[in-house]
Amino acid sequence: MWAQSVLHSQHYDAVNPDQYSTSRDLRILVGVQRDTHRMKVFFFLGDSRWLGTDTTAPSGQVAVAHQGDNTVQVTYSLYIPSDSDANPTAGTKTVTFRWDGKNLKPLDSIPAAGMRALLSRR
Repeated sequence: MWAQSVLHSQHYDAVNPDQYSTSRDLRILVGVQRDTHRMKVFFFLGDSRWLGTDTTAPSGQVAVAHQGDNTVQVTYSLYIPSDSDANPTAGTKTVTFRWDGKNLKPLDSIPAAGMRALLSRR
């Protein structure tokens, strides 16, 4: 699949390749980084255009909560500074991303990525 080759070129593997829905114009794959096991959400338009990722820096744990025709809700696990990478204890935050035909934008603030941030997506 072309979308998986995009992930591979960025050193990510698809967490669940079946999540890529060819019935929607806005398509997604959650990728896990091979060396750090951090995650990003990759966004595609159809089978030929990569729109980018949810964030520039990867996150500790992310999941797709819901996908509509032009929106995707991404849930980020939240960490406090003393949490281990495998055990976030500060809950979650869901961010909606919307494709308006020209741009893909988050409609909510994305949690910070810093390890020392009070509530971090790491």
